[in-house]
Amino acid sequence: MSSIFGFFNKSKDKKSEQAKEPAKSVEPVRTREDLETSLSVRYQALGTVQTQDGYREKIFLERRRANAYEKRQLKEVLDVIESVPAGKKLLSNAIKNGYKFSFETFDSNCDGCLYAPAKTVMLNPANHASVASMAATGFHELIHALQNEQTDNLLANGSRLNIADQIKFHRASEAAAWAEEAKFIYQIKDKYPEVLKHAGHVPMYQAFAKEMDSSGDIGKAGEASFKSWYGFRCYQGAYEQEHIANISNHLSLSLAQRDDKILQQSMSAEEVLDKVLVSEEIRRNINPEFLTQKEAFSISREGAEKLQTFVRNYREYLPETKEDRSVGKMFELKRETVIRKEPEKQKSEPEKPKNETTIRFSPDDMPFAKASAVRTEHLIHKPAPQKPSLMASLSKMSVSETAIRTQMMRNRIAER
Repeated sequence: MSSIFGFFNKSKDKKSEQAKEPAKSVEPVRTREDLETSLSVRYQALGTVQTQDGYREKIFLERRRANAYEKRQLKEVLDVIESVPAGKKLLSNAIKNGYKFSFETFDSNCDGCLYAPAKTVMLNPANHASVASMAATGFHELIHALQNEQTDNLLANGSRLNIADQIKFHRASEAAAWAEEAKFIYQIKDKYPEVLKHAGHVPMYQAFAKEMDSSGDIGKAGEASFKSWYGFRCYQGAYEQEHIANISNHLSLSLAQRDDKILQQSMSAEEVLDKVLVSEEIRRNINPEFLTQKEAFSISREGAEKLQTFVRNYREYLPETKEDRSVGKMFELKRETVIRKEPEKQKSEPEKPKNETTIRFSPDDMPFAKASAVRTEHLIHKPAPQKPSLMASLSKMSVSETAIRTQMMRNRIAER
């Protein structure tokens, strides 16, 4: 009998202990509806601030809830993305990991981007002529969201890697997103032919489509698209400037926190490809050695000097850290010689592009202050004449670029 009573007493003790323990909170399962209802819109609002001389007008960046029309827009975009199996997986990943969508209503220089620290995919409806084209941009940015999750937020801040591997990773993440987007566009172009007006002229898509029309091999087509990103020098040059700017900003933050763990880790080319590519058939076709060859692992002399200056400054502030000499292993990207020619007397005006789109930025490609700001402000200035965006300029050019055209594109990028 005593053993029986002992058993019941122990059972009571266990129940009382369990009652004392705080109940574990179970997070609700997120759904696509949550993704749609989380949509917000950033816009510019005009306000006044008091100064010593009186009052002055300023523009503020504000955020509001999406209206019914904007929510319907996002729903249609997500429907197109989900029309392919890879799109369903990307959306499932985004929903599971708490990503949100945001519309931008004022920045004409950006089709879309991923604010990785805030886990927010931004799309600019004004830069897209159709739902399908906005879906292509959304697909691209969802690739970045998956890349960010697979690398423990490396796209949000890659400063734990040495500088050369940061550049290698960020270039590959962008090339991979374009290859995956090209595959998506090719899959939906028959049902949504209007998508080709947005990105059909981009070399990354053209390389994919050409190989698919020739061999029908997705792996080969993806490889051609991936590598074409590295061959598109004027496009890559714009990203180099943004990568360097963001490396500088992240280093500044780490210095402020006296973080002596940055610039210490490395990432092999094979691991980079495993993390940035989604399609297995594309991944199998790309040799990791490509990422360390001259075509993909070069940097301008000016860029290398800036990066080495960052490292020296970091070492002066935290001398006990190991010096990062990885930039010295990269190849030098030499500028092409430009041959100037006299303009022809009777030269027909170039045809205007049917559709103007803009360069698409990945997480670390956005200027740091802009990507992290929730509410920012800047003075109103007299608006400057509108310049054609990079992607709009691309639509006026043939894929086979001459040295003169390349230099013209670089000038446009420098003026932005």
